[in-house]
Amino acid sequence: ANTDGINIDSCHQVIVSDCQIITGDDAIAIRASPRHLTDKNRSCENIAISNCVLSSASSVFRIGVGNTTIQNIVISNIIILSGGVGFHFMASLSAKEEQGVTISGISISNVRARDVGHPFIVHGISRKAHSQASDIVMDGFAIECFANAIIAGTPNSRPHNITLRNGTLKVIKNPVVLDDPAKYPEMLIQISSADHISLQNVSADYS
Repeated sequence: ANTDGINIDSCHQVIVSDCQIITGDDAIAIRASPRHLTDKNRSCENIAISNCVLSSASSVFRIGVGNTTIQNIVISNIIILSGGVGFHFMASLSAKEEQGVTISGISISNVRARDVGHPFIVHGISRKAHSQASDIVMDGFAIECFANAIIAGTPNSRPHNITLRNGTLKVIKNPVVLDDPAKYPEMLIQISSADHISLQNVSADYS
């Protein structure tokens, strides 16, 4: 069911703090889809999210739905109890999109997560859209996951200036198929069609 926790769509100057959210869909979604507004070009920007405990059957944070701009987002002091994807950045949502959403200026810090599929994904579904995801920093994280992280672009939309710093990815067996060692991810971080990706003091721990 579509049971998002909090959707922040085409908004400016928003503070979310001290929340506990357990949901069947995205826990917190940041969107820039102003099609129902008078201002069709309205962005989503200047958002601060902190001190939250979150659980989702889909993406804990989904950032990128829409066709304008998402920028200046700070996310800090987050505990994730479970999720399909920890942080999901989508420059385009579907293969049919012509434009997509531009994402930039995202700062994430002090995250602890367990029972997560993909720890983070930065990508775009559409090969037509020229929208970009850039200037994203994740600093200070400890994430227990059973699928790989993904930073992947297309010929028209290449993620760039992505930094992962001071973190640990603890890889566990897929909880759905515990008796097959091959259910570990084939790679820890998949990077393709992307530019200026930096890993600083990032470690992997296979349990």
